[in-house]
Amino acid sequence: MRMRTRILGAVLIVVAGVCATFLAYVLRQDGVEAYAALHSRIARAHGRMQLALPGPLYDGNVEQLGAYLDSVLEGRDLLEIDLTQTVGDIRIARQREAATTAGRRLEFRIPVIRGKDTLGEVRTLWTTAGIEHDLADKRDQILLFTLALMATVGAVIYVVARSFTRPIDRLTAAAQAMAEGDLERRIDASGMQELATLGDSFNRMRDAVRQKMADLAETNHRLHEEAERRHHVEQERDRQASILQATTDIVGMADPAGRVLYLNRSGRALLGVAPEGELGIAVRQLHPRWAAKIVLDQGVPVALRDGVWSGETAIRAGDGSEIPVSQVILRHQDAQGRVEYLSTIMRDISERKRTEQALRDFNAELERRVEQRTAQLAASRDEADRANHAKSEFLSRMSHELRTPMNAILGFAQLLQMDSQLGDSRRDWVREIIGGGRHLLELINDVLDLSRVESGRFTVSPEAVALRPLIDECLTLLRPLAEAGKVRLLEATRHCEVQVRADRTRLRQVLLNLLSNAIKYNHRQGSVNIVCVAEADATPPAVRVRITDSGPGLTPAEQARLFVPFERLGADERQIEGTGIGLVLSRKLMEIMGGQIGVESTPG
Repeated sequence: MRMRTRILGAVLIVVAGVCATFLAYVLRQDGVEAYAALHSRIARAHGRMQLALPGPLYDGNVEQLGAYLDSVLEGRDLLEIDLTQTVGDIRIARQREAATTAGRRLEFRIPVIRGKDTLGEVRTLWTTAGIEHDLADKRDQILLFTLALMATVGAVIYVVARSFTRPIDRLTAAAQAMAEGDLERRIDASGMQELATLGDSFNRMRDAVRQKMADLAETNHRLHEEAERRHHVEQERDRQASILQATTDIVGMADPAGRVLYLNRSGRALLGVAPEGELGIAVRQLHPRWAAKIVLDQGVPVALRDGVWSGETAIRAGDGSEIPVSQVILRHQDAQGRVEYLSTIMRDISERKRTEQALRDFNAELERRVEQRTAQLAASRDEADRANHAKSEFLSRMSHELRTPMNAILGFAQLLQMDSQLGDSRRDWVREIIGGGRHLLELINDVLDLSRVESGRFTVSPEAVALRPLIDECLTLLRPLAEAGKVRLLEATRHCEVQVRADRTRLRQVLLNLLSNAIKYNHRQGSVNIVCVAEADATPPAVRVRITDSGPGLTPAEQARLFVPFERLGADERQIEGTGIGLVLSRKLMEIMGGQIGVESTPG
């Protein structure tokens, strides 16, 4: 009796373990498939929303939007759906009470896009209560089946165990009778063969069940992978479809016979084709005759041969007008290399064509005007060259003619100044004659130098010049002028102890001009400073000489006129001597010697 009970208990435990394992496996597989199916439904619903909502939302059709949201809310998994317009006051919300609070809540936000513009956003709230309810029902059914199976198996095992243990009981009874001295009792040995046969059958059944379970697991794994693959394919297809529908380019597909299979929303709208439904048109009907000839005679054959063709064609719009486009044709083949269909992408280039045409008109006009202006400038340049040459020649001759009598005037004035019999008033008159004469002679010499420079007859003799001694010499010459104006002359910095390549006489002339201007245009108790800065990064290396004064400074407008001949910037009103040529001549001398001159100033 105890053996029979042990066998029955062991078998029931094994059956219960197998059923529990099977229950867990089935529920897990069903759960994975159910959740994958839910995500697939959600992705498809979102894709349909992205295709259906932009039009009525753009048009502001609230009634159509509400009807569509009501139809979407009919599924058991969707609890809430809200549509909000980005720019506008449209906001539509739909919701329904969940049958139960069980299950997880999944929230998504999907943009509503039309072309390149984001019109609004859709928020959806999904529940997994339906899936969990189905899984609970399936669990209960499997549990009931398991209990029924265990009861049935228990009854069968009890009967079988009883038949197994009968021979053992008979053998035990026979052995006990023999021990008590009953030697006549026979042993019924029937049933031993059945035990062996039953064990062998049970082993074969166990192996068969294990193999079936393994096959079922492999099948379920393949089905799961296929479901995942199809889910990803559907998601990718939906994404590509939404992109193709949203783009402003024309996207189409046709079979090798030239029948149009697909046109995106932009293509249908531009070509005047119904937004939905079958197309029923041929490729040649989309283009003007000349463009259709290019597509069919060049584009399609090249795409079939090389895989891709690109060029410029045109399409016939719904109103009959021609729209120029840049077009690409692509070949698509199956695994065996057979051509399944041809796809094309066309982009409107009307604006570019108009721009190119306008640019050709503009370029032609610009070239004509440039030619006219070039001729005018050439004539003006020749006239200016002639006038400049005449001016330089006149100034040169006049300077020579004026300098000879001016030297005589200065000579006789100096003789008069030496006369001891001359009275004080007359001596003042002679002093004025000498001062005015020297000023006029200085002006004549500057004009003569400027005319030589501008006529190209001016030459310099570059040599190695020690900069510091030259600056000291200029400071010494101008110190009486500075002392008369109560202006302090500061010594040059030690960085000036270098050699530069220049014409010493002309560099001295430039420095004297700059220093004298710094003194004359300064104020009493003012200062003039000289600083030398080495510029090793220059090519070739150079030295910048900065002459800084504490004068009233210059405005930007005054700085722009500083190097204009005879421009004195109001110095005549302040009774400051000068010719208005010194800075112009200094700039030209520096340029001839390969240098530069400039000004930095702040009013005040």
